[in-house]
Amino acid sequence: MRSSALTVDPEQLAALLVSIRELVPSKMLGFVAKRGHHELSCVIHAVAGTPTPEVRAVLELVAEKFKGHALGGQARKTLAKLEPSAAKTTDALTGDLELFGLPNVLQSLAGSQSTGELVLFDAHQARQGSITMALGAITRCEAGGLSGAEAVYLFMEKPFPGTFAFRTAAAEGGMAAPSALDLMSLLMEGARRHDEYQQAKALAADGVRFEPTGTPAIRPEDETDGELASAVWDRAAAGTPANESELALKTDPFRVRRLYGCWVESGSLRPRT
Repeated sequence: MRSSALTVDPEQLAALLVSIRELVPSKMLGFVAKRGHHELSCVIHAVAGTPTPEVRAVLELVAEKFKGHALGGQARKTLAKLEPSAAKTTDALTGDLELFGLPNVLQSLAGSQSTGELVLFDAHQARQGSITMALGAITRCEAGGLSGAEAVYLFMEKPFPGTFAFRTAAAEGGMAAPSALDLMSLLMEGARRHDEYQQAKALAADGVRFEPTGTPAIRPEDETDGELASAVWDRAAAGTPANESELALKTDPFRVRRLYGCWVESGSLRPRT
């Protein structure tokens, strides 16, 4: 029996996702407790036709918890079917990211008031994240553990060669979500961050280890998160390269790299000899 998309019934979909999370057991003494396996398999099948980020998230959870088990295999197969892979799609608009450029793709989709999900893949066809749109407006974005505007900025700060696939969906209610992100503001801010990221990267390149000089480390005026700045400083002073700190701190890479660059430029950090 073929499953159908449940995006038109958000309450039913939410209930099914809650059921999946409740049926996924925690590991005890290295073994996974056997309970509700048949029920869990049925619920996975029920959401198998709904390609939303929330569905993918719970399926990834099942795949991780049930490695080597039939349920894990079912979750992985379902994930593969949900992905609008650029290599095999008949119902998705696909293209080359380097050729078209993400800003141009987003502006084109916005201009045509498209509704659906834009998935970005790297050169090895590994999924890097997605942007969901409703009537041309961005309503959701996820990439590298980030979400919202920061995920869009991540795509622009660190562009990569690869492909995109946009799968259309039916618009709900005929109106864009009130929480939709402003595309032009995103693109302008993303372009600014890209330029500043490259400047900071020239000062604090990948793999370079630094040490404190004794000069006080002052953060940029618009960086208001003192805890983040302190965490970045601790790692930088300990000799952790900027690219490793970006991965570890799970925040916008621009903020981490800019702090490194700022401290190198002000003389608070110097390369280790």
